[in-house]
Amino acid sequence: FGMVALSQAEQGVSSTKETLSVYEVQPNRKLWTIEPSKGLSAPELPEPAADFPELNRDFRMRPDALVPSTIVTGLAVNHNGTRIAIIEHAAWTWVRRGPVIGKWDPPIHAMNFVPRSRGRLRIFDGQGNELFQGLLETAGQFEIGFGASPNHLWCWPASWFARGVKGAVWMPTDSSAKLIYRVSNDGQRMEEVAMSSAVAHAAVNPVDGRLLVSGHDGSLRFLTDDQ
Repeated sequence: FGMVALSQAEQGVSSTKETLSVYEVQPNRKLWTIEPSKGLSAPELPEPAADFPELNRDFRMRPDALVPSTIVTGLAVNHNGTRIAIIEHAAWTWVRRGPVIGKWDPPIHAMNFVPRSRGRLRIFDGQGNELFQGLLETAGQFEIGFGASPNHLWCWPASWFARGVKGAVWMPTDSSAKLIYRVSNDGQRMEEVAMSSAVAHAAVNPVDGRLLVSGHDGSLRFLTDDQ
């Protein structure tokens, strides 16, 4: 499980000190946990109360607390559980303790905002030992996946299900997201592979570890672990 870890406890907000929790089944039990890495910071959030002062008279547009937090935005487990990878991002947890307007008090009192920033990739073995850690060179959201080898991981820009917008099923979350990362945790390497256009979608072949990449320009490309 990838978690949201707040930097401090807040009354009425469910939180954890863990960024990753690993369980087994039959019997159901927690195996190990990982704490958030240090040094991640999120850009400041915009201030809606300053932009819409007339709405601020009736709606609660300012948080009662704005707490720095760490959120797992990507998670992958290989086929036999000997490798687990996560991507962490710095986030802000926007906390509301009272009603939004009048007596209307929805049950969600904490919202997590993830400003665009560089994520941190971390890879662990099946016992929770950290094998690799590195900041992605590109800001934004990324997906991750293992192939056949536990020592090789693909990291590609995230996409969203566009339902036919601009004639496409999947669209890139970032129009300039053309870089894919090929990570070797045995050799501690993170290599960049540049695409001809923004990545619309990608999928790892679990048998041979090749990555099939669909570009926003309609291109298809197979990438292997070594080329």
